[in-house]
Amino acid sequence: MTNSEIKLVSQFAEGFPLLTYFRPHEFLFRGGSNAKGSCKNKNTLPPRSIWKNIYDVATVWDEVRHTLGQPIKVLSVYRNEDYNSCIGGAANSFHKKGMACDATSSKVPAKELYAVALKLRRAGYFKGGLGLYTASNFVHLDVRGTNYSWGN
Repeated sequence: MTNSEIKLVSQFAEGFPLLTYFRPHEFLFRGGSNAKGSCKNKNTLPPRSIWKNIYDVATVWDEVRHTLGQPIKVLSVYRNEDYNSCIGGAANSFHKKGMACDATSSKVPAKELYAVALKLRRAGYFKGGLGLYTASNFVHLDVRGTNYSWGN
């Protein structure tokens, strides 16, 4: 990381909400494909203008983790345009706005993560999208402000 990136990460962490189960750096993970292959180093840290969105989605995942009682691993949060295109992400992806986070658990199947998130959404904890990806064992959760669901 460059000095400016280190400073940015520090500033991001200073404003991060107090969470029980996650640390700020987990929501700055640039995605698995950013580390290798044709999309290597295409993603960047999120711009300051969308940090609040990331904080909002992090708060929801923290509550999912609390309710579930099992560890959760962040897979993808912010994606810049180049990286999103490279990995085949949707053109209107909420990841580009920092409003989405894909996550998994090594202890429970994605269906269980999804069920907990859906229960929280139905209880009014958040409004947003939920996508279930059983083949890849992850859940997409976003805070778009309207409820929408998809998946297999």
